[in-house]
Amino acid sequence: MKWAVAVFAGSLALLACSGCSTPQSRAEDNPEAFARLPPRQRNAVLNGRIEVGMNVDAVIIALGKPRRVLEGNDRGTPYERWIFTRLYTERVPHWTYRSVPTRRGWITFNDYDPIEITREVEDFEVVIKQGRVVSWRQL
Repeated sequence: MKWAVAVFAGSLALLACSGCSTPQSRAEDNPEAFARLPPRQRNAVLNGRIEVGMNVDAVIIALGKPRRVLEGNDRGTPYERWIFTRLYTERVPHWTYRSVPTRRGWITFNDYDPIEITREVEDFEVVIKQGRVVSWRQL
């Protein structure tokens, strides 16, 4: 039984980390694209930053793949808006009440038991025209 619990816990930990990637690990996964970047952009990418003029490979190395891609057209020029998200956790106040019988009646206890709610929120937007970053903003 202990073996099954250990295997389950190990599998769960491996699964949790499988989605984790950093700019460094993404650069190692795509060394050709990283090598093509100018030295200044390489440094920015490894620090998870992007700059106007970067190509799409640099953005993917710096920030990862976008959660959503929205297409549009600006005066005949197609563009894409890449939306990146993050997980946001907030605590919501919550009290529970329980009553316990005693010889003299009932005693009610209230316990503070906050609820944690995690949701995905839009965090970053990058606008790309003709394969290059033209603007970006923190949301």
